[in-house]
Amino acid sequence: MREFLALLGMEATDGRYSLVYSPVPGGKGELAVHTRSMIQILLALAGTVDVPQQHLDENRASVVPLADREQMPFQVRSGVDKPQDAYAAVAYRDRWFWIEDTDYRSKRAFSFIMFLFTLSEEGDDQRLPVLTIPTG
Repeated sequence: MREFLALLGMEATDGRYSLVYSPVPGGKGELAVHTRSMIQILLALAGTVDVPQQHLDENRASVVPLADREQMPFQVRSGVDKPQDAYAAVAYRDRWFWIEDTDYRSKRAFSFIMFLFTLSEEGDDQRLPVLTIPTG
């Protein structure tokens, strides 16, 4: 545990640490993380959408280049016919877009994205996480 804390640049405490969002190291007892924004996450996942050629030809969409699509944990299929066994599906511009019900990785990634959106919703203050901002 000492080596782990040293690698993170943290001091040993009573075994309790606060997880804070910050691009700079946290204070004593804080583990600071700086994640991608929601828009960065969505842009990264956009490269996994099966964009219909018609939409490309009509300049309605573009293909986001990905180094290796197979390494992405998310895949959105598309087609003219309504999918029969989809986990989630939506019709848009005479096409269907869906996540296969048998694609566990995509289902898990989609659920996690929906969870992140839930956390980022504004509204009732009781649902919001506490954010500590270093001022010193």
